[in-house]
Order: sequence, then C-alpha cells, then structure tokens
Amino acid sequence: MAVLETGEKIRIAVIGPESTGKTELALWLARYLNGEYYPEIARDYVAGLNRHYTISDLDSITKMQTEQYRSMENSAKKIHVFDTEIIITKIWYEWVYGQLPIDFKSIMDYMRFDFYLLCATDIPWIPDSVRENGGEAREKLFSVYESELRFFGFRYGIVSGFDDKRRKCALTLLKNLM
Repeated sequence: MAVLETGEKIRIAVIGPESTGKTELALWLARYLNGEYYPEIARDYVAGLNRHYTISDLDSITKMQTEQYRSMENSAKKIHVFDTEIIITKIWYEWVYGQLPIDFKSIMDYMRFDFYLLCATDIPWIPDSVRENGGEAREKLFSVYESELRFFGFRYGIVSGFDDKRRKCALTLLKNLM
C-alpha cells in the first residue's frame, strides 16, 4: 500500500454488516487520528421513518450520502472517517429489492476512499428497531461486502477482535496510509 502525498486528504470508510462495531470504531478513529467523523446516514434516516422504508428512501439516502461525501471537500482536516458509505446502499438495493436502479459505478468512481475497514462479525449481534439481518444473514452479508470490495478493486482490511484489540487491528491496517 502506497503512502499518500503530504497534504493529501485521507479518506477511510468503515463498513460491514449490522452490529459489527462500525460506529464505535469510526468515532474512535476520528478522535484518535484528529480527523473528521461522518456519521452513518441510512440508520438515522430509517430510524426517523414512521413506516417501513421503500426503494425511494434508498434513492434519498444515496443522494444524502453523495452530499455528505461532497462536504468533505470543504473540510480543512486531513483525515476523514466515514461510518459506512455508498457500498452499503448498493448492497441494500440488491439484498432487499433485488435490483439496482441507480448507476452505482459512476457514484463509486466519484466517492473514492483510500482504504476500507471491513468489520468482522465477531461482535455479537444486538437487535434493535432498525436492524434486520442477524444470524446467518449477517454472515452472508459480510461475504457480499468483501466481494464488492474485491470486485471494485478497493484496498481494504478486515477488522476483528474486541475493544482495544479491534482498535489496534484497525490502526495496523491503516499504518501505511499515514
């Protein structure tokens, strides 16, 4: 993995199936690396609905994720840590609705990340009002995430372990970017 040029923004995406510690890890990394944190959009959006989400909601989430990424361009911070990104929405379209009505290739070409931290499913799944894919589905989704990263040729590493071990794993994977 090549080291980025001095002054260049470092864009990190923390992704993975539900309940794999993405938010906690992304928040910690942003603080530890003195970077900017970008919260997960889809979770808050769906939690705010008074109904089940629809495919048009995924369209809205996609637009919001693109705007969130665009907002990074105005930030003076060097390090940018995203708690999920557009891959989650692409997978969601396919997993839930069996279709992909948006040209994700062009969106993903625009929304480039320097490294993806793919969170392993070794943290127990905790159900809540938004989560819908525990058990075997979570394991299958992990494989889907990894397949997407490979398909697009994105640089990534798998983060595993609990608490400090998980954080150290992430830092080890990111060391060549800094």
